[in-house]
Formats: sequence, structure tokens, C-alpha cells
Amino acid sequence: MPDENAPLFEIKDRRRFTAEGEAREEVEPAGQADAGAQLGAAPPSPPREPPAEPQPAASGQAARSYAEGGRGYEPPSFERLLLVYYQTALLQMGLLATDPQHPPERDLGGARETIDILGLLQDKTRGNLTPQESRVLDNLLYELRMAWVELSKKQ
Repeated sequence: MPDENAPLFEIKDRRRFTAEGEAREEVEPAGQADAGAQLGAAPPSPPREPPAEPQPAASGQAARSYAEGGRGYEPPSFERLLLVYYQTALLQMGLLATDPQHPPERDLGGARETIDILGLLQDKTRGNLTPQESRVLDNLLYELRMAWVELSKKQ
């Protein structure tokens, strides 16, 4: 008769490193001597092959094609990044319509998050911006915050 106090299963820590980051020597590879096999579970499937790494030549060719496709294209600037967030917040507040036929929907929670992201950018870039970039960011944040406050009062 089996021992009633004996555990039904055994837990083995198969992590390769300890909590302190040191390598363990006694670790069995996954799939060997596991409790599932003892209970009649299906054998583990063979490991999948990792996806093939892109070839350097193909990667370089893709970069060249990408660069050539953008002739006449102005690379993004910090101010353009700010404008992307500004327009997103305006859309979320329903102050900018993408389709004149349909009234814009408001998402004040999303707008607040977008405005907070701009505030985060302001905090993290403090002292690293040109005076023009700093002015643009200050003005955008002021306008968005004031618009958000006005809209939130109406709800």
C-alpha cells in the first residue's frame, strides 16, 4: 500500500541559474525524468529550430533599398515626434476629425495618457533640447492640458 504521506508529485527547479545569478551544475535538461512522463503523459515534442538569422548581405541590401526609396524624404526630427503625439491627443479628445462625415469619438483617458507621455518626454529630455524644441514642447503641453481640462469639465 502506498504511503499516504508521500507527495503525489515532485517539483524540480530546472532553471540554469540561481537567484544570485550563479550557474547550477545539477540541472537536468528539460524533458528528462519529468513527472508528466511518469503519469502517462505524451512524450515531449522535439525542440523547434530557431528562426534563421537574416544574412548580412540581405540585411545590407534591405537597408540600401530602404534608403534609396526615401530620396527626398526628410528624416524625422524631435519636433515631428512631438507633433505625432500632439495630433494623437487631439484625435483622442475629438478635436481633430479624420473623416468629416463621421463625428469624432472622445477618449479622454487615452488623451490623458498621450499628454502624460509628452510630459514624460519633457522630464526626461530636460537640459538636452534646443531652445526651439523646448518651446514647442512647452506650448504643445500647455494647449493639450488646457483642452483636456475644458473637455473633462463638460463630461
